[in-house]
Amino acid sequence: MIGMSQQENHHYKKRMAELWEDWKQKHDPADMTDVQATNNEEKFYVWAERIIEDEWDKLKE
Repeated sequence: MIGMSQQENHHYKKRMAELWEDWKQKHDPADMTDVQATNNEEKFYVWAERIIEDEWDKLKE
C-alpha cells in the first residue's frame, strides 16, 4: 500500500505476520510442490492485502 504513515506501516507488517500464520495453518507448505507453494504465496498476498485494505477502510469511516 502506497503512502503509508509509520503507524500504518507497522500495523500492515503486524497484520501480514498474523495473517501469514493463519494461512500457514490452512495451507501446509510441506504438502506442496515448489510451484504450488509459489502460487499459494501469491494468493496469500492478494488475500491478505484485501483484508488489510478493508480493515483500513473501516477504521477511516
